[in-house]
Amino acid sequence: LLIQNYYRQKGIRQPTHPDFIKSTFDDAANTIVTNLKTLFTEAELYQFSEQLDNIEQLASQLPCLLFEQIVNEIKLYILQEMNIHQNRIQFDLNQLNELRVS
Repeated sequence: LLIQNYYRQKGIRQPTHPDFIKSTFDDAANTIVTNLKTLFTEAELYQFSEQLDNIEQLASQLPCLLFEQIVNEIKLYILQEMNIHQNRIQFDLNQLNELRVS
């Protein structure tokens, strides 16, 4: 709206700063649209590169996480096996005690 008012008041006079002020409203609108498209493209590229950085960071952590998961699975397996053997030993000891008492 401000731009339209400027060009209505300007009339056919040449702008004093042609590098900064376009001679017609259509030229100014085209320049604004071009600048907005450029900014939009740059914003998309920046967001894409930020997402790539996040993916790289997560990918570098993945081997560590997988290693921790494998270690935890091994620990769980060992604890389960120890529990099975401990129960078996306790059962055998109880049987021995019963034999001694009888």
